Amino acid sequence: MSRTKTTGPGKVHGQVHAFVHRSITLTGHDWIDEGMQLFRHDTAIFPRDYLVPAPTENWQAMRKKLVEPPQLSNYFRMVLQMLGTPKFEDGRWRVNASMELVPVELSLFWKGHSPRHFLPQTSAAIGCDKHDRDFLGRWSIGRVGSNAYLHTSRQITERIQQQVRDSFYGAEVAYDESELLDSVREFAEKSDLSGQRVRRRHKMLPLPKAEDMVRYGYEEESDEEDPQQPIDGEHPAPVDVDDDMAYFVTVSRRTGFRRLHVTGKCHVHAERCQQAETVESAEVREALRTDFRIDPATSPETRADVAKVLTAWELSRSMTAKEQELQAETKVLGMPRVLQHTERQAMVKAVEVTLGKLQDAEIPSNEYLALKVEECEANEPQALGLDEVSSRSDTSSSALQTSLDSSGHVRVTKVKTKGRLPEDTESLRRALKLEAISWLCMSAKFRNKTWLHGLELQHWTKYTEYCLVKRTTQPQPNKWQRTSYKGKPQHKGAKGGKGKGKSGKGNARDFNGSSLDFDLNVREVDIERSESDDLSSAQLWEQLFAEIRDGKYDVIIMSPPCGTWSRVRFQWQLHPGPRPQRNKSWPWGFPWLSAAQRKKVDVANYFVSQTIQAAYIASAAGTFFLIEHPEDLGSVNGEYPASIWQLEDMRDLQIATEATTWAIFQCAFGADTSKPTRFLSTIPGIKSRYAKWPSFDQDGRYLGPLPARCTHKRHVRRLIGKDSQGRWVTGPAAAYPPGLCKYLATLVASVLRKGDHHRVKEGLVSPRPVSPPAEAVTKHVAPESKQIQQQQMEVDEEDKQSLAEQPAAQAVGTSKTVEVQHTVSRFNWGRPLMVEWSGEEREIVDGFGLCSPNRWAPGCRGVGQSVRSMELNTKIHDLLRNFVHEQLGDLRLMAFKLATGKLTESPFGGDALDLLRKRWAALLPVPGSAMGRAEGQPFFLDLMAQTLKIQEDPDHEILVADRDSFSSGVPVGYEEPIPPAPDVFRARLKQSNLDSSEYMEEARNYKSAVENKEGLESKFREDEAQGMMFPTTMGVLKERYPGKPILVAAMGAIKKPDGSVRPIHDGTHFVQVNNGIRFTDKLDYPGPPDVAGAVRCARDTMKAFFTVSADIKAAHRLVKIRESDWRLLVCKSDSDSKVCWVNKVGTFGVSSAPYWWSRLFGLAGRLVARLLLDRWILQLVYVDDLHVVCVGEQKFETLWMAIAAYEALGTPFGYKKFSGGMDVQFVGYRVDYRNMEVGISGARGQWLLSFLRELRRDGYTVHVHRFAEFLGRLGFTCRVLLWLKPHLAPLYSWASAVSKSTVATAPRLVRLVCMFLEKQFEEQKFMFSCVKPQRLTNEVFRTDAKCENNLVVLAGYHFPDGRWFSVRVTPRDAPYLFKENGDSEWASAPAELLAVLVALRLFGYLEPKTGRTCIRLWIQSGTDNRSIDFLSKKNSTTRWPLTLVNMQLSHFLMRSGVRLSLAWRPRDENTLADDLTNSKFGGVDMDKRISCLFSDLDLSLLASLWEAREEYLDRDSWAVYGKGKDKGEKTAWG
Repeated sequence: MSRTKTTGPGKVHGQVHAFVHRSITLTGHDWIDEGMQLFRHDTAIFPRDYLVPAPTENWQAMRKKLVEPPQLSNYFRMVLQMLGTPKFEDGRWRVNASMELVPVELSLFWKGHSPRHFLPQTSAAIGCDKHDRDFLGRWSIGRVGSNAYLHTSRQITERIQQQVRDSFYGAEVAYDESELLDSVREFAEKSDLSGQRVRRRHKMLPLPKAEDMVRYGYEEESDEEDPQQPIDGEHPAPVDVDDDMAYFVTVSRRTGFRRLHVTGKCHVHAERCQQAETVESAEVREALRTDFRIDPATSPETRADVAKVLTAWELSRSMTAKEQELQAETKVLGMPRVLQHTERQAMVKAVEVTLGKLQDAEIPSNEYLALKVEECEANEPQALGLDEVSSRSDTSSSALQTSLDSSGHVRVTKVKTKGRLPEDTESLRRALKLEAISWLCMSAKFRNKTWLHGLELQHWTKYTEYCLVKRTTQPQPNKWQRTSYKGKPQHKGAKGGKGKGKSGKGNARDFNGSSLDFDLNVREVDIERSESDDLSSAQLWEQLFAEIRDGKYDVIIMSPPCGTWSRVRFQWQLHPGPRPQRNKSWPWGFPWLSAAQRKKVDVANYFVSQTIQAAYIASAAGTFFLIEHPEDLGSVNGEYPASIWQLEDMRDLQIATEATTWAIFQCAFGADTSKPTRFLSTIPGIKSRYAKWPSFDQDGRYLGPLPARCTHKRHVRRLIGKDSQGRWVTGPAAAYPPGLCKYLATLVASVLRKGDHHRVKEGLVSPRPVSPPAEAVTKHVAPESKQIQQQQMEVDEEDKQSLAEQPAAQAVGTSKTVEVQHTVSRFNWGRPLMVEWSGEEREIVDGFGLCSPNRWAPGCRGVGQSVRSMELNTKIHDLLRNFVHEQLGDLRLMAFKLATGKLTESPFGGDALDLLRKRWAALLPVPGSAMGRAEGQPFFLDLMAQTLKIQEDPDHEILVADRDSFSSGVPVGYEEPIPPAPDVFRARLKQSNLDSSEYMEEARNYKSAVENKEGLESKFREDEAQGMMFPTTMGVLKERYPGKPILVAAMGAIKKPDGSVRPIHDGTHFVQVNNGIRFTDKLDYPGPPDVAGAVRCARDTMKAFFTVSADIKAAHRLVKIRESDWRLLVCKSDSDSKVCWVNKVGTFGVSSAPYWWSRLFGLAGRLVARLLLDRWILQLVYVDDLHVVCVGEQKFETLWMAIAAYEALGTPFGYKKFSGGMDVQFVGYRVDYRNMEVGISGARGQWLLSFLRELRRDGYTVHVHRFAEFLGRLGFTCRVLLWLKPHLAPLYSWASAVSKSTVATAPRLVRLVCMFLEKQFEEQKFMFSCVKPQRLTNEVFRTDAKCENNLVVLAGYHFPDGRWFSVRVTPRDAPYLFKENGDSEWASAPAELLAVLVALRLFGYLEPKTGRTCIRLWIQSGTDNRSIDFLSKKNSTTRWPLTLVNMQLSHFLMRSGVRLSLAWRPRDENTLADDLTNSKFGGVDMDKRISCLFSDLDLSLLASLWEAREEYLDRDSWAVYGKGKDKGEKTAWG
């Protein structure tokens, strides 16, 4: 079809093909011919570019008019309404025209797409393979020019059509449409029709012989078998029958089928049959007496012999009758012939006499042999699909299915699913060989079939070779070799068929079909091809090494098996399957593997070492090599899989041979999954954008060279788990897709057609043996017991990344695993900058939105922008640069004045800025409108909109749209969701729960506003002068907004140090405006992680830098609100006054105000960032606070260009609040670039310390409101000083339990925690290092704890040096681990955490230091250990006594600058530490034991905390003295 609704010239899909097999009919009628007759009608023959013309009103002719899809649906229904109900009458099907099959009301049940959906739905219901069903409706056929592809599509489509047709006539898998019929019945009943009657009309009648009717064109008989009618087409005719006969045989006239009947026991009567043969025992006796001289009357012995013969004859006759009955029944049911065991065994033995012993994979399955036997018996051999060719070793999934036949009998049939079509050359070879052996078995069984005479295996071998290669003769042959590694024969199938090459000689052709000037001799060494190709044999390797040294091969391709290296094994907890056998710490295999696992890993290690050895030999001999293996993608669920690309020997090989390494996604070459793969090759001329070694971040996550995702939105399958036939899905993925085979062949041909040879590098070292380190295994032996030389190998310290099929990378944090959704931008290269904090890593948040160029490294910004955008940005960039030099002169001096607060107003004159804007506007499409300002807006919105549109910013339309824009006014969002901006903000997953209060339309002001009403009035008058507010009365407002409520909010006031007042508009309580606002976007603001990231990025450049922090005046008040929502923003300076003040702009206290400001200023920030091109500048904005850092020689120029751009757009900076230099403030945090630290200022820290000292001086009696204020500021501090967070649990618990209006004495535990905090603030700085921590990614030690009655044993083992400890703890040492009766089993979690603390102390990780260290520990988990799991996620707990141990641990960690990452392991993977707790010291060195008593450890904090447990748990003991006189006003903080 060349032109349809969705195909044709200029559309995505070109010409598409449709396939309909001519035998697809339910009645034997040729509907294809019927359709062609319609199109041969005189009125249908006219030129047109569409398929179906419209019919005339009387349906007797066609009109020259296209039938549109909706009209075509109606025509479908009209045709259905014309159909009568079928009935079987006089031996044939007729139509009962008086009874409608589809009444008019019922025709609406069928839609226009119903015919299109029938085949896909029915084929799925009967279990057709999904791979085959994907060809149904596959529009991509129209874009593929391959005739082979079209041929395959036709075959598969027609086969599915036949399977669906057969499912209606007693096939193995019958289509059950009962659910569909129930839907028809329900629809009919809703249309006032008799649902049951309609259902009966539409029910299919699966007749046993309908298939014969379709296949041979016979008319069908009645659907009910008449006992008085002859069977199988036999006509009643009188036959002379002996009344005493016991059996008779009927012969089918049509097929010659013979059936044995029992006289009087069967509904078939001999006298009604045309031909019947009788068989009697008397005839057997007479035959024995006449032919064999055995007379039963001669002697008892003779009678016994006769009895034996008769018994055997009767038994044989019964068995024969039963076999014939079974064969007849299976034929009627469409099942394969029942093949007896003796038949099958005889055929196989006969073939083995010629071919030798056959493996299970070479012996056809019983079902397939039975099918072939049935074909031979009927002299009707058929060519079946290769997916039906099965061997004895193939997994056969079958099930029983019941059905009700037309006679009311329940039939039980076996349903068997098909296999897969061959996906590569090797699987094709196996399938054709299996087919050959099947026909050799037939030749052995049916020796009287002349058409089977002379059949030999070589006939199939030649045919196979013909299919795979065309033989020609050319001079000067070239050679290449491919090596696949299988191990011993029992490992077959792991990577079979991965290579396209084969043994033999073939003419080389390029991929345009032109013949090249050389022959290609290929040798593939693969256990799948021959048992002699067992690469686990050292002898075979020596032979290959010798051939490589002799220069026998030009190219060698090697692909070691990746089964034991597979990263999928690390998904075993989520997807049950094989467990890991190695990781990065143990690349040559875990030392605790079982003997069977050790043997398997040794074989894989041997293959890798021999691969590297072969590569060295090839390079020395001038032979090209290529090694393929899955890409090293980093960590998986916190684990670090091993990869051959991590091996130092592999890196040395690349350097020594000057090889190229590159990575690919196999889906780019036609694979079903992305399957990232890496190559290492000496073939010259390889060009790839991903030609570099993999890189990782500090947490082991993959950074490249491959991007985070392939270009496909999704893949058909993932390489995890098993398929429907129980096979691991990773198995078929081992085969290369055709496109990759072509790619590799192109690489080979590129050197062979030139006659190139690898240039041997001078001084290339002779290949050295490669093997695992001695520490890795006790004994590493090749599969043939050949000892391999061992050599120490150091493990690459780079880490690894999560599964490639996962859409989001996993970052392993200190306390939890977070999902990182990497932002993809077509304008910027790679992924955004990554920031680390508290052991977690995520993308940087700059406050300007997801699409902000600030989030990418300067060199990665704008690489994908259009030419028009680049030209405009460059021109405006030059304008800004010239402007700042003209206006400021000495940029460095002016920057220092700005940073030190000596500039009280803008250094740019108003006239100069106007001139800059005019020059800027002259570069835009509409210069005139670009200079205009909207009423009530300080920003030049049209100037921004035109510039951002050319820059292709996704949110530029919100600036000057006709409705709900920043120009016309944005909505408050009350009772109407604000439309999302998905390119700018992440989606909000949940809404905030606001405080509920009594609703009232007019609320009274709070006490703070009453006391400062004059200040409020003055502030409102000031805003009125700037066009932000206007005064009015309630009556006027009601006239302006008739029928709508006018909401007057309660006002609060904060008095500033200069005496002015900051109004607080309470949009939550009483008026409940905020309660009715719903956001779909989530606001993300920069925090300590992002500030620390900016510090690291600037310092990592190793260049001079300069920073400033700025404040934007009245940011919330710079957004214009649409007039219809002004009624929601009403307030009063005096609640008793009749004057109402109406806000025309956003106001502080309304939840949508920061959203709209962030969206507006985000546009400005993104615009400025693009104008600065690739200059090194990083900007962060937190509502109205802006932080800028500039790096390099042009840092001052870049800074002033950014400020000038913001001012040109209309940004009102508060110059008095500018600060800068090497040590600046940003959003309450102190940022020290010189020492690379982030924290709180000394003044703020001193406030906390002074409060704690005052609290201690007052005996810990405090007004709870003040304590809550202290706790809030302490929580802010803990965003930086992360170690303090676990200590705050009892403080929060006490503060929440006591009324804030009371004065109370803190309980002892709170006192102890406050004392501890005071000590920490006195000893520690209030700053946190921004330097990335030293991350010990491998396991440094393992610990365990055993809890018994009156005893706890703590033990640990240190991996790097083998040191270990085992400490015994009694109730006297640690009473918090024992109950009164001495039981300690309940305390397994705190005991295990205590073991970690002891290990850190004894192994030397708690020494005081200035930097940070991040250690990842695996804490084994026993039963009843939910606390450890909770602690690993939250890093805090209130469970006793786990919280006490955690506090003591935090004290040590904070002092030493150490962060821990906790996780758990099953107990069976922590056997070494477990043995130490059980005093089993056989696996450790006794000389390396660390002797220590538990009492020697300084755990004074833990002991003192435990003493306070009673007061903490007994809340009734908390002293409350009544209400205090605190006014509730906040004190100044720093």
